[in-house]
This record gives sequence, structure tokens and C-alpha cells, in this order.
Amino acid sequence: MEVFRTVKEFRGWRREMLLKGKAIGLVPTMGALHAGHISLGMTSLPQISDCQKLTAGVVEQASKENDAVVISIFVNPAQFAPHEDFDAYPRTWEIDREKIEMLKLDHVAVFMPTIKEMYPRDISLDVKRQQGAFVEVLCLSEQVAQSVYLEC
Repeated sequence: MEVFRTVKEFRGWRREMLLKGKAIGLVPTMGALHAGHISLGMTSLPQISDCQKLTAGVVEQASKENDAVVISIFVNPAQFAPHEDFDAYPRTWEIDREKIEMLKLDHVAVFMPTIKEMYPRDISLDVKRQQGAFVEVLCLSEQVAQSVYLEC
């Protein structure tokens, strides 16, 4: 298992895979992996939630459809509302690493950048002070979630 901490390292590996004609599947996570994130063939167990079944299916599908799977682990401060405790989110790299290794996939990599790597100029959690390009999907926030994708 290869672990990349910088965008440059990851892009180098990705380029090598591309030049070899290899397809790569991506499973984005915030870490603190649970059985639903990584267990293969566990989607029929009744004790795991629909969200866990969906994510397990994503890893399983990614490994079937691609030559390599990249699991990103990044606790993104931009995903936390001002009233949510970003610092309290669990960071369990050693346990996550063991769980990923249990997959026994031939080609698995982990992209685990730091906040400084992803936001070299820092990021304000105050939405009014944030700078950059943003995408707003009009009316989507007004709709009732009707699929497991939106409910997760």
C-alpha cells in the first residue's frame, strides 16, 4: 500500500498509472473508517446502515472496475459548519491503515494530504471570509432528500 501526503507525489503516481493504461477508482473519505467503508462483500449484513452498505459497495465496485483503488482520507475543514467541532472529529490513521490492509487488494493507495497541502493559503471557517471558486446548486437545498445518496 502506498501512502501519498502531497498532491505532487500523488500526481506522479497517478501519471505513472495512466501511462501504463491503468484505470483508478477513487473512494473519498474523512477517515475513521468503519466496516461499511472498506469491507468487501459485507453489503448484505442487516446490522450495518444503508450508508455503510452504499460505501462498502463503492469500494467493492471500484476494485472490480479498476486496476487500482485510491482511498482518500482528508478531514476537510470546509465541510464543517461553524457550530460543528472540527477538532473533535476522530483521526485514526493507524487503525484505518490496518483496515485498508485487510482488503488485500493488489493495487491500493491512500491519499492523505494535510490541511496546509490542500489549502496552502489557509482557509477560514467563516463563510463570509472564504475566497475562491464555489459552486452553488440552486433549489437543491430546498428539495427533500429522496435517495440514500442525499441522506448520507
